[in-house]
Amino acid sequence: MSSRAERTDRRDGRKRGPETRERRPDPLFAYSKQLEEILTIAFQPTYVSVDNISCRLLHRRLLGPSRFWFKSIKQDKTTTIASKKWSASIFDVPWKKSIVEISQASDRLIPHGVDLYPKLKPTLVGTFESERAASTACDAAIRLRDTSNPISLFNDPLDPLPPFWNRFLQITIVSDIFVRKSHTERLSMVLEVLLQSPVLEGPKNQWFVCSNMKKYGTIGASVCRLPHLRYLECDLVFIVKTSAQFKSQSIDSLTERFGLSHLSLDRTLGVVTMARTTPKDIRRIISDEQPQTKLPHFYHGLPKALKEMIAKEQAAQRTNQTSSLSLSLQRNSEQTVFVKFDKRKQKYNKAALMLQRIFRASITSRVLRRLLARHRHALTIQRYYRAYVVRVFVSEYKIVVAFASTHIQAVFRSHVSRELTKAKKMQMNIAATHMQRIFRGFKARKLAFWLRYNFASAIQIQRVVRGMFGRERARMFRRAKYKRTVVLPAAKTIQRVYRGWKGRQRYQRIKQEYFVNFVQIPAVTMMQRIVRGYFGRKLALQTRRELAAALTIQEACRKYRARCRWAFVWQVRFENRMASRIGAVARGYLARQVYKRELRKVCVRKVVIPAVKTIQRVYRGHRVRKQLEDLRDRIEAATVLQYFWRKKKREGAERAKWQEMFTKLKLQSALVIQCAIRCYLARQEVQTKRLKQRGEYSDAALKVQSAWRSFCNRTSIKHMRELMVIEVFARKLTQVKDNLDNVQFDLIDAKADMALLTKHKKKALQQIHDIKQMRLDWELRVPELDKELAAMTRQDIERGWQEAFETEKIVIHFSRLLSAEEILSKKQQIREYDGEMATLKVECEDLERDLEEKVLDETMLLEDIRRLEMQRAAQQYVAASREAIRRQKLRWKVHSNRAKIIQRRKAVEVATLARSLAPPPTSVSYANVTATLKETQALVQNHQDAEEAAMKAQLELRGSRNPHLFAAADAVVAECHQIIKSGSLAMNIVRTDIRDDPTAMCAACGHVICVCHMIKSTHADKVPVVSQQSLALKTNKSATLGRRRRHNRHTDGLDESNL
Repeated sequence: MSSRAERTDRRDGRKRGPETRERRPDPLFAYSKQLEEILTIAFQPTYVSVDNISCRLLHRRLLGPSRFWFKSIKQDKTTTIASKKWSASIFDVPWKKSIVEISQASDRLIPHGVDLYPKLKPTLVGTFESERAASTACDAAIRLRDTSNPISLFNDPLDPLPPFWNRFLQITIVSDIFVRKSHTERLSMVLEVLLQSPVLEGPKNQWFVCSNMKKYGTIGASVCRLPHLRYLECDLVFIVKTSAQFKSQSIDSLTERFGLSHLSLDRTLGVVTMARTTPKDIRRIISDEQPQTKLPHFYHGLPKALKEMIAKEQAAQRTNQTSSLSLSLQRNSEQTVFVKFDKRKQKYNKAALMLQRIFRASITSRVLRRLLARHRHALTIQRYYRAYVVRVFVSEYKIVVAFASTHIQAVFRSHVSRELTKAKKMQMNIAATHMQRIFRGFKARKLAFWLRYNFASAIQIQRVVRGMFGRERARMFRRAKYKRTVVLPAAKTIQRVYRGWKGRQRYQRIKQEYFVNFVQIPAVTMMQRIVRGYFGRKLALQTRRELAAALTIQEACRKYRARCRWAFVWQVRFENRMASRIGAVARGYLARQVYKRELRKVCVRKVVIPAVKTIQRVYRGHRVRKQLEDLRDRIEAATVLQYFWRKKKREGAERAKWQEMFTKLKLQSALVIQCAIRCYLARQEVQTKRLKQRGEYSDAALKVQSAWRSFCNRTSIKHMRELMVIEVFARKLTQVKDNLDNVQFDLIDAKADMALLTKHKKKALQQIHDIKQMRLDWELRVPELDKELAAMTRQDIERGWQEAFETEKIVIHFSRLLSAEEILSKKQQIREYDGEMATLKVECEDLERDLEEKVLDETMLLEDIRRLEMQRAAQQYVAASREAIRRQKLRWKVHSNRAKIIQRRKAVEVATLARSLAPPPTSVSYANVTATLKETQALVQNHQDAEEAAMKAQLELRGSRNPHLFAAADAVVAECHQIIKSGSLAMNIVRTDIRDDPTAMCAACGHVICVCHMIKSTHADKVPVVSQQSLALKTNKSATLGRRRRHNRHTDGLDESNL
């Protein structure tokens, strides 16, 4: 029996020693240990392991699912019953250089769904004595295959995989924390622990690089450490179980629903429901010594009378088990049930293992996506909530700021107004007091003057009064004249100017009021309405979205809580209903079993017992007939032995007579010995010649092999040269195409640069034109400013118009200077653009010439490749034509001229011999020529016969072709023929079944066909006939070892009359 590893070593052409069988260190070993430490700290598991399954998944990728899961355990049906063997075979990945190079390059070059090994056949693991041993060895071979590297460059299965293949780990974790949790929840717990672990945050995990460049977004370390931005370096497959699920046989359950009753009775899918329950199972069910932790879920609900009836039936059945028939029936029933159950169980275990691996490989990505979606949804909810809070704060802040600014402005304006009012009121009071003082003094002085003149003299008063009246009148005339000539025109002018100014002010005010009332206020109102409507709609839409999101979340939460509540209710109802149903089914099953047992009793009493009696009667008759037949065969064998004994005695007497004759014929014995020695020498010579001939054949074979290998090497070298030429052309073509692409890219870049420079030149010209237009406007503005400064009044100066006009004039002056400098710089920039455009134009022309040259080179190279392909096609056509001609010759069996050459050589030798023996004919007549030719042929034939006779005599001298030896051999052959005719081998074989006969083997030698008694009887004379007979008995493989059939007993060439 050979293991799979030894076959792999033989296939590799080398035998690995113990020092080379050590596996190289796994690159993921340290990472696996970190994962184990993290999971141990987080969950405190009872069992945790991290295994590398990269090789197993790679084998599945290369072989395909059907070949990967293939496991054949078959029994060899071609051999005899005594030597039946179980053969186990699986599929293994053969080492193929092309696939290894593709696999070593990348993990994406191997296509999915494509059979990489279309002619792959199963690999034989070995042949075994039992099915269990074959299954164990097959499982061990599969485990060894799943840990080997099929894509090693040096065909070493212990080499580590490339990094892009070596990234799959299987984590098995067993902990009681996962009790009453679904598989998705368990995976979520494990993945959250792994993703949040700070141990795994190495430099490889931080694949976000912080950027200090301006005008670019930056991702910091805090963002990199977010849970939804983390990742695991390897692809993980999780097996998450509780302690009860991991070792269900070693943990006692509270009920028998998953306890011993279901496991021992094998109530699983595929078990035959008509099979009888074993007494051990019934005894375990009705036993009173059950553990207190066991609560049978169906037996306790049965009536007491039914329990007692079951106990009585089982006791009666145990007392009636003495019958061998019932024991055999029970044993056969159980064997039939459990053999089928074991096969079905293995089949379902394999299918369950396949489904579990597929499910575990796909559930991890789904759980990761679910965790990512959960983090993303949480971030979205947080973002919306924070945006809502900020918007509320900003809106309230705007309202507060507007209210505060309005209040501050109102307070400040009221303060300024009060201060101005106080200052104006004080000024008016001072002016009124001064005017009152002047007016009172004037009045007092006037009164005093009037009194003084009035009391002095009336004439004087009159004179004064008259003068005063005259002056007053003259003054009045003068005042009237002045008023008429000066004041009235001036007043009219002032009134006109004032009324014009007031009219203009009123017009401006009315115009402003009209613009405000009919233009600004409607526009502002409309803008406010639009903006408020936009913000209102936006706020309403946001409110509706938030309300819809809140309603959706509330609906989902309420649905989830309702589903959980109803799921719990339905689970409780389902468990109660299932418990009731299971109890009813169990009670019905037991009742049906009791009823079937009663029917079985009736069947045993009315059917089985009569059938058993009939079978016993037939069997006893068969045994009696078999014993009689055995007795008859023994008598016949004794008769045959007597015949042979008598024959051997007669032959012994004859042999004694022949011994007397042999003593008299010593010379003949000496001759026989000489003949034997000469035969031995002749055989040695023949053996030497055969060895020499074989050596010559081996030399010829070596020459043929060397010629064939040289032809194969020349062919492969020729193909390699062709491939190298093609590769050289391909590299040249690739280089030419790369150069052509580079030239095209450079030409496109040059044209793009030229277009960009043209665009910049146009833009610079437009800027120069704009600057000149601005300078013209400034030159026209300077005289206007001078005119305004010349016509400036004091009031305009006080208002600041002079300063503004002077500032504007200065700004225009410096702007004109700067614009002149800018025009010069733009012209210099245009000259630079012109130079660069000329350079680019020359470069474009060079690139176009290079492009034409590259296209011409590509065309010439393609023409060379076409010529090479035409040449290769012509050579392949010639080779195919020669191969077709050769196949056609083989098909029509056209022989070569080798036989003709040999015949020609023989004819030349015969002609040479004829010329040497007889002179050429000198006659011309046909009869003389014919007679001469016949004489020559006779001479040649006589010469050849003489050479053959001389060669024969030489051989006889050497010991070969001795007539005495031929005579002795003929005598021995004749005697052997007589012995064979007297009795055949089949007649001498015992006609009974040697497996039933206790005396089949000899006690002395241990062989089934023993010749010890013949050797003892013929020890003195050593008859060669016995050795010939024993040799015939040993070498005849076609004889059957079983008992002969009755109708074939006398068909072996021996008649009963001879017995």
